[in-house]
Amino acid sequence: MIFVNYIFDKPEFLNLDEELKYYKTLNDLPQQKNVYNKLIEEDPYNLDYHYYLIQTHFNLPKSDQELIKVDNLRNDNEIINHYNKLSKSFNKNQVEIGLFGKGLSFYKLELYEESFRCFIELENQNLKYLNYLYSVWNFNEREEFYLKEVRCHPDNYLAYQGLADYYILKSKPHEIVSLLQNEAVYSYLSNTHKRYAYFNTNQYLNYSVAVFERFFNVFDIPGLIGALLILVIWFIYLVKIHKYLIKRLITAILVLILGMFFAFLTSLFTDFNRYVLDFYRTHNFFHDFYYCVVGIGLIEEFVKIIPLILVITFTKKLREPIDYIVFASISALGFAFIENMIYFEDSGLKTIQGRALTATVIHMFNSSLVAYGIVIGKFAKKKNVPLYFILFYIISAIVHGFYDFWLINEFAKTFSFITFIWLLMSMIIWVSIINNCLNNSYNKKVIWTYNPKKLNSFLLYSLSAIFLAEYILIGYKFGADIANTELQKDLSSGLFLLIFLTINLSKFDYIPNYWAPLKFWDWSLFLSIP
Repeated sequence: MIFVNYIFDKPEFLNLDEELKYYKTLNDLPQQKNVYNKLIEEDPYNLDYHYYLIQTHFNLPKSDQELIKVDNLRNDNEIINHYNKLSKSFNKNQVEIGLFGKGLSFYKLELYEESFRCFIELENQNLKYLNYLYSVWNFNEREEFYLKEVRCHPDNYLAYQGLADYYILKSKPHEIVSLLQNEAVYSYLSNTHKRYAYFNTNQYLNYSVAVFERFFNVFDIPGLIGALLILVIWFIYLVKIHKYLIKRLITAILVLILGMFFAFLTSLFTDFNRYVLDFYRTHNFFHDFYYCVVGIGLIEEFVKIIPLILVITFTKKLREPIDYIVFASISALGFAFIENMIYFEDSGLKTIQGRALTATVIHMFNSSLVAYGIVIGKFAKKKNVPLYFILFYIISAIVHGFYDFWLINEFAKTFSFITFIWLLMSMIIWVSIINNCLNNSYNKKVIWTYNPKKLNSFLLYSLSAIFLAEYILIGYKFGADIANTELQKDLSSGLFLLIFLTINLSKFDYIPNYWAPLKFWDWSLFLSIP
């Protein structure tokens, strides 16, 4: 902490554009609004600054009209009155800015008639953003307005994105492909636009480039460090519970790389669901739960288990129950590494400890659950291996979907604590699975031994190191003040989980040749945390 606060001072900006980029990365709306006001003071007739000032203003939470005036709350009357005053000026340029600003403010308040009345008073009907906004009132002529906007203002990326959205709505992928042939427009359109266009025009090479591009576009050194640290720590943990894994290091690294590679298959399956089967999230409570299980759980658990199936099919490296669990977990680590890299872009660095303690661990658990089905059929029941594999694969998809559902459905988010409880249960089950596999993995000549204190210490110090690594990386990128604030948040939200994982994942009861019933809860574990 002394190091971070001594080395990483408050950031100094060479200009306002640099300052704006900094606050955009932090998603700090009040400060963005302040910077736009400064930019407008320097260049009062720059329409871009006024447009984004108003957009930023209406993204702020609303204040109680005139009663509350706080920087991080918005007062709509204040901004409307400001632009109304400009619209009554004797300066022609101020009148244009005032009418546009007032009209855009009404537009954001969904007062479309008032907004339209302001816009039609504008002398310049080809003013930037105007035709883009007109498309709201003229759905049947939406394409025409978007095209008019891009002809008059080819640097307006919003118009290209709106046009691409319209083409998706109208099932016109070839038109998006035509747009993508322009290098500048290619950078304006999202990865979703590109994948839709290339998928539906059977341009498989371009589609593959778009899928991998999503990963490489977010590649940066701090994010890579965070993702690598998570991967290395959990890989070492798996080595510590599987004493012979180090002798199969090449196979383990191959599975890890395959886990990373097959992670990109999720895009293909998701796009097939959406564009061929017309299956996607609708924000309906029950449909979203079904989608989380089938559209997310089944897909992700399938691509994560492929490397394990390949190793089983083409090598004879997996001989003991613990082999299946550990190699499935390594594949999941590779998958999680790719996912983490995407999450850690820019301000996503703030989620490093969260991803390390939750998403990465839950990915390993879900893959272990599928592998446990193979273990049950092959070693415990010694029959119907494919049947047990399919059964546990379906269970894993349900478990995965249930976990995600409480985080992504708008109504279910209110009860997101269910996901946290589910995470705790999953970790207890995971230890129970690992314990059973360890019990039945070594013959009488080779007894598995472990030092619970050493394993406990490794988890405690390494998971704490993730907290500190995130702290240093945020300090490096955003300065000491932001790093200090985030560290406080991390400790308040993640300290319990850190201690829980440290105790739970180092707590094994080795009984050779014994298959214990899976444990779903452990009160003694919770009582030992204080």
